[in-house]
Amino acid sequence: MKKTGLIVLAAAAVVIAGCGGGSVPSTVAVVNGEAISGKEYVDTMVRFYGKSTLQNLIDQKLTLQIAKDENVLPTDKQIQVQIDRLKDQGAYEDQVKLYGEDFIKSQLYAQQANMNLAKKYMKPTDEELKQTYEMAKTLFVHGPRQQISALINTDKAKLAEAKKKAVSGTSFDDLSGDYQSPMFGTTPFKFSSENGEIQTPLSDEAKKVIKGLKKGDVSDPVNIAPEGQQPQYAIFTVTKDIPAINKKLADVKDEVADIAAMQKAQYDQNFRSKIDEKKSAAKIDIKLPDFKDVADQFTKKDK
Repeated sequence: MKKTGLIVLAAAAVVIAGCGGGSVPSTVAVVNGEAISGKEYVDTMVRFYGKSTLQNLIDQKLTLQIAKDENVLPTDKQIQVQIDRLKDQGAYEDQVKLYGEDFIKSQLYAQQANMNLAKKYMKPTDEELKQTYEMAKTLFVHGPRQQISALINTDKAKLAEAKKKAVSGTSFDDLSGDYQSPMFGTTPFKFSSENGEIQTPLSDEAKKVIKGLKKGDVSDPVNIAPEGQQPQYAIFTVTKDIPAINKKLADVKDEVADIAAMQKAQYDQNFRSKIDEKKSAAKIDIKLPDFKDVADQFTKKDK
């Protein structure tokens, strides 16, 4: 099961969908005095992600229509359970910051519709529920966790400067563009520890520094590279304390049933055929000439 339902494709959908509302300015950037227009930006997004995004949106729309016809549209309670699960993992706020709460909820709604359809036709046995619970146990049982952000750079002095700004209140997200080496991405490197244990590959020195941090602390620059390799420095901060949870199968039986049903549905040809047959009956009119063939992926009877 996708835990967040959010991929690059979804991000592209946000950008493209927002264009009609005037959220993309006429100029999106100026590079050494030369402008990159909003049109160029959107055209590039459509070229690279447009077809996949459109296919995803059509599939999502069809799934919701089928769920409505089958009387299994998600309830508010089901969506809240999904949100609470993301919060238990410390992921909800970050996703909302990236994509917006309305978009996150729409993805959870579509995901739950898929699970409801699967559960209607693929009722898991008690043994399957037990197996699924054990497989997905980290969703429901874990010790206290810390969410950690890092800025990484080969220039130790530059990270020392970043630390001063972080201590003064500037977030790592805002600092990353100026203080993180591009080879490590444009956003802070994020990971978590559980019960003080860090699974992310880091030097022993770095792990020791992190274990001594409390929420809001910012570390001095520390070498994270293995011994004998070229130094790579990082500063760390604990952004979130995530409480321990211990939910037994009886507490999360409906959630586990959702996951188990989805797993069964993925490999059950009869279920897939039922859903595909309903989708193939859809009337899909593509208004984008270059993407006309997207409809064929849903409506061809001989696929």
